[in-house]
Amino acid sequence: MIDLKFINKSFAQKGKVCVLASYSIIMEYFSNKKLPLEEIFKKYNETYNAVNPITLAGIAKKGGNVRYYFENGIYSHFNSYAKNKKMQGSEFIEHIHNGDILKTKSYSAIVDIITDTKYIGDNQRNNLSKKVESIDTMAMILYPSSENEVHCIGIGTDLKNSPFYRDPEKASIVLKDGLHDKEVTEYIVFKKI
Repeated sequence: MIDLKFINKSFAQKGKVCVLASYSIIMEYFSNKKLPLEEIFKKYNETYNAVNPITLAGIAKKGGNVRYYFENGIYSHFNSYAKNKKMQGSEFIEHIHNGDILKTKSYSAIVDIITDTKYIGDNQRNNLSKKVESIDTMAMILYPSSENEVHCIGIGTDLKNSPFYRDPEKASIVLKDGLHDKEVTEYIVFKKI
């Protein structure tokens, strides 16, 4: 179960960074905000050189939307890196997490992961639902948002035992089951250490 008071409700993505954003929101929560979402994005960019800081400075100087460019640069890198390594989005997150690439591993452990399925079945969906009812457990679920795109949200159960989801496209938490109305193709479950 998750205390919603401590879930990031201020971030709303400007670019297509839902997978890294969902991961970052979960890690920010499990780190008790010692590792803010913005810091995780910054570490990702520094590690992978996804977006050139000189280019960002030029965009800022021209009055452009730096955050939009930055997030879409991360999205482009994330997708191309994962495709080149033949990884699904959740597999790349698993690689980042278990390799401690962004210094997040000390805050949570991966307790379950399903990747590259057509759609998860009812049994997997019900098992996932039960897992996120546990104390200090959240999951990222990925599902098709269009023919060639996926979307990712974080799901969990609050202290009142009610399901919730956190969609990084919006700066809010929705007190509703975000799992059973989606055609989920992959997920990754984290438990706080």
